[in-house]
Amino acid sequence: MIEHLDLVDRRGVYRDEGHRTIRAFQMGCAHVSRSLARDRWLTVVLCRLAPQVLEGLNRGELGVEQVRLLARTAARPRVGRLLTTDPDMFDLLLEYARTLSYAEFERVVQHWVHRADTDGTEPDHRGAHEERNTTITVSGDRVIIRTVLPATMGAQVEAIHNVFTQAEFDHDAAHATSPGGLARTSAQRRADAFVTMCLHALGPQGSITVDVGIVMDAATFDAAVTRQPVPHDAAGVPGRCHTLTGIPLHPTDAATAALWGNIHRAVIDAAGTTIDLGRTSRVFTNAARKAAHTRGTWCEIPGCDHPVAHIDHLHPWSLGGPTNQANAAVLCPFHNRWKARTNTTITRRPNGQLLITRADGTERITI
Repeated sequence: MIEHLDLVDRRGVYRDEGHRTIRAFQMGCAHVSRSLARDRWLTVVLCRLAPQVLEGLNRGELGVEQVRLLARTAARPRVGRLLTTDPDMFDLLLEYARTLSYAEFERVVQHWVHRADTDGTEPDHRGAHEERNTTITVSGDRVIIRTVLPATMGAQVEAIHNVFTQAEFDHDAAHATSPGGLARTSAQRRADAFVTMCLHALGPQGSITVDVGIVMDAATFDAAVTRQPVPHDAAGVPGRCHTLTGIPLHPTDAATAALWGNIHRAVIDAAGTTIDLGRTSRVFTNAARKAAHTRGTWCEIPGCDHPVAHIDHLHPWSLGGPTNQANAAVLCPFHNRWKARTNTTITRRPNGQLLITRADGTERITI
């Protein structure tokens, strides 16, 4: 497709058909969306600047979505030139594209863009604090509430709201007259939970415990605490700093909240293994469970994006597997059962990624 579009553009065929641009040509002839037509054209431009991208696509080494993300990044006015004129940087990002999942690669690219952008992350960070706002608008028989918060404050509100939402669900489940016959929809429970949060602020309404987890690598945590520049890798990507639910945080805010706020920290090493959670546990509950969840908010099996996960021993406990973070994996219920049913062996590579071996001894390859 990319080579075909490149040829159509070079020969000007689309003009002969009455189209002003190659994007209009795709939309008119292939009936694709505007965004897809744009992404395909940007990919053509990127492949012209970096032929190794087209070679990687043709060999199946690079995913289409990863390449489109790189193409959109290369088209950005302030950072695109930096991406395509620094061979070492570009090759490193291509290596990330080959080896990381799309979600992980997207995070790497986003961090690099923030680092490379001349405006930087600091103005964005300050702006997020300065522009925090809440508006309450009456519209007929409805009230619309809109709140904009910086990431750290938003993470705390999200955690509090999740606690109240779970309480609303537990109430419905306890009073259900039949399996699945809950009185309210999930949207209604979330709205009711928000109202209950506000009423709870007026005075004692019972005991509510809220726990917000922040995931940071050791170097980033140390730098933020000592007010030093946050370290970056060769691609200009800073270390991990986000909540357990994936909300990115500014390291300074995160370190301050972890030290003084109602938030616990989880410090990880380069392979993603938790090395400091403030306390230890002998089983995958409480602190150990939280530590295992710092690996991500989805199932770790490549290609699975199920958000509800179990903590499982990579090497079975019954066969002498230790209950520690190096032997822990976050799996969804399906893959937890699949692992046992198919006698699949899962171990962790030195870089933190999973190595999946079938019962016949062959390795499952992630393309």
